Amino acid sequence: MADALVGKNSKFALGANKVSLMGQWSMSGVSVDLLDNSEFGDDYKQFLIGQKDGGEISISGFYDSTDSNGQEALIAANLADTQLTDVRCYIDGTSYWIPKTSSPASYCLVTAWNVEASLTGLVTASLTLKISGAMELLGA
Repeated sequence: MADALVGKNSKFALGANKVSLMGQWSMSGVSVDLLDNSEFGDDYKQFLIGQKDGGEISISGFYDSTDSNGQEALIAANLADTQLTDVRCYIDGTSYWIPKTSSPASYCLVTAWNVEASLTGLVTASLTLKISGAMELLGA
């Protein structure tokens, strides 16, 4: 039987640089367009598979304005419309999801970021990345 993965061993990184103070990441995974192929007289709808959508990655945690190779690099990538190919979603100490490098080459775009503060809490940060193409799991 396979062992379950422990979340505390996960991380989110840009290349070799761990994005500091993040405590959660999620990847929505691939969805497909369904094209209605029904015609008059059909009792049931019929579908064909259209294009695939690589999904989104969301990360969240505590804000660190000094994380120039992580959080601040992601915010800068958003402002500059940078295509990121070195995004790494680690599921353990050595295995991670990364934009696929072939057929076609893929990348991520930072589509949103948010910093939030409250009187009774810590300052938090969250970012959303859109996957253009596909992700692949390395090291597993």
